[in-house]
Amino acid sequence: MLHPQSLIGTIVAARSAAPSFCHRCLLRQDRITQSLLSRTARFLTTSPLPEANPTKNSNENSDAKAPANPRQPRKTVRTSPWRSFRTSKELRDRLEPSSSSPPLNTDTLLKHLTDVSLPRYQAVLNGSDGERRIANFTKLHTALQTPTDPEAIWRAYQEIHKFPEDYKLLSEDILRLIIMHFKKATTPGHKLDMFNPHHATVNQTYYARIVAILNHKRQTRMRFIGWDYCDLMSALNRLKRYEESLKEFDRALREVKVSTILLNHAVRAWGGLGQLEKALQAMKDIPVQCQFKVSEYTLGYVIQQLLITGRPEEALTFWNDLTQDGTLEDIETANGILRACVQVRASRFAQIVYDALPRLKIESNLGSLNQMLSLAVMEIQYLEERNQFLQGVHDKMMDKERVFDRVLLGSILTNFSKKGDIESAITVHRLMTLYDYPPRIEEYNDILHGFARLGQMDKAIEWFQHMRQVGFRPNRPSYVILMQAYVLKRSPRETEALFRQLVRDGLEPDLAVCNFLLLAYEQARMNRRCLQLYKTMLLNPSIGVDQFTFSCMFNAVFHNHKALLEGSEGIDGQGSTLTDNGFLAKIDEPFGPPIHSSYPDAAALEDQDVNSQTSSDHLQTQLPHQHQYQFDQATSTTKSLNPRTIFRDMIIVGIGPTRSLYANILRAFFSQQDYAGAAVATRALLDHYRLKPSPKMTAIILAWVSKEMEKEAGNKESDHIKGELSKLVHMMSRSRGLVEMLEKVVAMKHGSPSGVPSDSMDPITVARMEMGGDLVDLTLSSVLAGSSWSTVGDNPIQIDLKDFEQWYRVYTQRTHHVETGKKGT
Repeated sequence: MLHPQSLIGTIVAARSAAPSFCHRCLLRQDRITQSLLSRTARFLTTSPLPEANPTKNSNENSDAKAPANPRQPRKTVRTSPWRSFRTSKELRDRLEPSSSSPPLNTDTLLKHLTDVSLPRYQAVLNGSDGERRIANFTKLHTALQTPTDPEAIWRAYQEIHKFPEDYKLLSEDILRLIIMHFKKATTPGHKLDMFNPHHATVNQTYYARIVAILNHKRQTRMRFIGWDYCDLMSALNRLKRYEESLKEFDRALREVKVSTILLNHAVRAWGGLGQLEKALQAMKDIPVQCQFKVSEYTLGYVIQQLLITGRPEEALTFWNDLTQDGTLEDIETANGILRACVQVRASRFAQIVYDALPRLKIESNLGSLNQMLSLAVMEIQYLEERNQFLQGVHDKMMDKERVFDRVLLGSILTNFSKKGDIESAITVHRLMTLYDYPPRIEEYNDILHGFARLGQMDKAIEWFQHMRQVGFRPNRPSYVILMQAYVLKRSPRETEALFRQLVRDGLEPDLAVCNFLLLAYEQARMNRRCLQLYKTMLLNPSIGVDQFTFSCMFNAVFHNHKALLEGSEGIDGQGSTLTDNGFLAKIDEPFGPPIHSSYPDAAALEDQDVNSQTSSDHLQTQLPHQHQYQFDQATSTTKSLNPRTIFRDMIIVGIGPTRSLYANILRAFFSQQDYAGAAVATRALLDHYRLKPSPKMTAIILAWVSKEMEKEAGNKESDHIKGELSKLVHMMSRSRGLVEMLEKVVAMKHGSPSGVPSDSMDPITVARMEMGGDLVDLTLSSVLAGSSWSTVGDNPIQIDLKDFEQWYRVYTQRTHHVETGKKGT
């Protein structure tokens, strides 16, 4: 166990020995790419745009230094798999022109953005396509001048990609630069962004675009180097497409020399699939074959996985390998191991790691100290231990050196709140006030979250009221904490009341706020309000929609038969208006002025004041981002809870659905007896989004199909239909078998779900057009998919039969309940 006093002494020694904290070291790839990024950015910002009219004189740059030798074909053998396309000097000359270079015109634009040789410049510029090429390349040049706007870079790239002859002219260095900008866009600009759901969604979009760009390059250039495989595997791992990442690793083994970075991505892919033994075997074999040493990042990841899976002895062996010969250099690798220790409460292992840092001459930072404090708080079990720990913190706060600053005190408060010890969290809150660290809105929200996590909503509302009394204006996270807690308690009226209060306080609702309100409506079967809120979110770019939004909507369709009639919806048919005046008065407490006095007693928060201050602007939640849809000009056709139009909205927005969301999509179609729509959705799953059906999805399809076939067999007494049931098990074992099942049901019903005879129109074609076929071909791979997995060959697939059987039993019963409920309504 971590003793409080010994831990505090360790922190004092660490803070005194390391007054400044080191930052995370970059991977070798980042060192190279950041250098390339900075050089190219300087070039783009110092070079003006090309002239409006293409120049006729291609010899303007005669004063510039000509290359000593004509361009030679690239060699296929390189000394390093990470070597760039040109030597360092050639790349510098290309991307960083000297101060004596002439202003950028069309010739120099082609020189820096394409691989076209000088004699071919006029052939490229002239002709009917020359003006279009210059316009598209100029857009890309302008977009690269402002790397903070990656959306503009993506739009310019798409314009060029529409024309294969233009895309083939692009330099491979420029493609790499675009990928680097997208990778940089996934890095959170603020430490709170990494916990922002919107930022996580944006990251998924950029990772998918990286995959798309590299797939485009493979289709046109047919040549990958080590960096390409590295970026592709990294993006696929981030998208949790681990099987595809391992396929790329197999290709890399055949085409390039494997390095430590590629092995690191492969190990993470095996870890994501739960195949840690394969990762361990590869770490033994591949470094010996390729003659390199396993990196500290790979070893650190393996140690984390071994700790999480309950294998601390093996983790200790790898830790010894990591530290015995100076392999460990980055404090963030140690911090990752400490985070795993916190997750599984491995205090002893964490102490070994932390004590080894001074011996390895690695300076600890706030992150490592925070993890050790988290473990210390988690290990406290008795009142005496807690008092001893808090007394130690109080004693160190009395010292002149002030070992515990605002960050560490906030960390201790947060950890007590997560543990559920709100009394101790309030005590730390008081210490921050007494020693010139007035609590900020984050600390108030941590205590609010602690009450909500324990389900003590009355105390949470009292604390919320107290925040307003002492002059603290709750921000959006404050409201999200309370709304989420009331959603879990299935209290839609309180959730809606909080939403209305947020608007009255002058805060703009964001995606998280609206999603929780939408979930509250869906759980209460308030389908009319659910539809109204969804349409408002969809039409408002500052709010937008995401996978969670569509999951709520498809769930609302599935439970539509349970909803009460409009006009009397809600719990017991009383609507959603809250009549609890006491609750409304507490959340609408007038804001008081900031008061600087003694801290209030925890037993009577509403009767005393607290020394606080209004939170700074940079700590307030920023305004919502403007969401960019895949088809901005398309208009939504959703006017009711129609799964087809909601699916079309998903195409308009450009959401890459997960398997969990797709299970809800299929349930919605089947609950409406829309087998044609289900067939189109399943084909889009395979061909458009390139997702493999999960056992749950297979069970959903098979349960409804078998039920429908049994009904037809009972009505017609057809031996042929009864024989089809025996084929279902064989069909579901093929990648396209599920689509064939649904198409058979549609053909068997002889018409569309609306009752139109099949001889007048094809129901599947009608469904495809209503579900986004007018916008995009659902049979072709989506840019969001970016996957190398294909179902064209109709290959056999493996199904977890145990998992399938479990879900099949569940949904066999649900099909009966849905039909019974519809008959009742």
